[in-house]
Amino acid sequence: MNKLLENNESSMAKKVYKCLKGMSLEEEAEECLEDLVRKSLVLVTRNTTGEIKSCSLHDQVRDSCIRKTQEEMFLHNVTDMYHLQKCIKDKRLRHISTISHHNFRKFQSPTIHTFLCLHLKDRFIPAFLGSFRLPRVLDVVCSYVGSLPCQLFELIHLKYLALGTLDDIPAAISTLLNLQTLIINPKGSPLRRNLPLEIWRMQQLRHLVFPFSYKLLNPVDGSTLPLENLQTLSGALDPACNKKILKMIPNLKELEIYFENKTDHVPNFIYPDQLEKLKQLKKLSLVDNLFSWNDIHVIGSLPHHQVLKLRAFPNYYSQLQTWKTTDGEFPQLKFLQIHDSCLEHWITESSHFPRFKCLILRYCWSLLAISDGIEDIPTLELINMSHTSKSLADSAKQIQLEQQ
Repeated sequence: MNKLLENNESSMAKKVYKCLKGMSLEEEAEECLEDLVRKSLVLVTRNTTGEIKSCSLHDQVRDSCIRKTQEEMFLHNVTDMYHLQKCIKDKRLRHISTISHHNFRKFQSPTIHTFLCLHLKDRFIPAFLGSFRLPRVLDVVCSYVGSLPCQLFELIHLKYLALGTLDDIPAAISTLLNLQTLIINPKGSPLRRNLPLEIWRMQQLRHLVFPFSYKLLNPVDGSTLPLENLQTLSGALDPACNKKILKMIPNLKELEIYFENKTDHVPNFIYPDQLEKLKQLKKLSLVDNLFSWNDIHVIGSLPHHQVLKLRAFPNYYSQLQTWKTTDGEFPQLKFLQIHDSCLEHWITESSHFPRFKCLILRYCWSLLAISDGIEDIPTLELINMSHTSKSLADSAKQIQLEQQ
């Protein structure tokens, strides 16, 4: 284990140099993880695009890691009051995880950098925030938080904050100037809320995820600088958002958008001719939107786009329910999911999806057959469907037989 740590320290020094040469933090972390996978120290499962979906450890590796972290007090899993008292006495402790509620009011450890809570059901945050001074990571996404205590906004070193169900998000959240990741439980309260406009002042944000019951408002003209570090945006947007918002998120890689009202008004910024400006975009999810199938060609022109998820697409008031692709579209697309759609006809050729791997169809009752061109895609690995017509299911089975 010591030899492994020494090798990793040398490896990390080299990787820091790479980071300075232009690699993002996320790319660097992924490379480190892939290095462990190549050495058979970490087991992983991957999605259809080849990205790592989950990780696990061999029993012996896990036991060795646990033993080493306990010896050096690097990470401690608090399971009962005895373990909590032990943590209090050791000032070397930096990281804590817990799966149950303990009396953290008595917990005094200003050296803690990470607090992970895997299962809580009560209002937990106010009980212990006053005990921490230097946390970088605070994850209580499984708990009911209610209102955020004022002590939270004094944790100026926070870089990762994951919260459970909230009553509201105050403007004071913007005082956390070093925050890079802000996650509000996507399965949180159904109550309608607006994110504070001050969100746009958080220049270090890289990932912003919030429930569809919240709305991100249009930034005030000239009041903030672009969020050039933002890579992930997931949640509902104010219908009044316009194309100026694109100037605020120029380097976005993952975008999931929900539109609450099914009207004939489409936010200007998400018109296809505006969406094509997001050249770095790799993943796009559109939920309850008002596009037509004719608009999809612009999404297909995005040079790095690999994952496309369409839910309730297009809306039921759209007259055109035919999707016809053309050559040169979707050069990198690997994964396509269509859920709850009135699509009737899909006309395509294998050359239109040169890297396509996975097709997911859910509740597409109007689609009677998969396009003939799909069966000739050499990279296709999986077609998965449910709640569809019998003829569509038969079409998928025929493709499977012809590829065998």
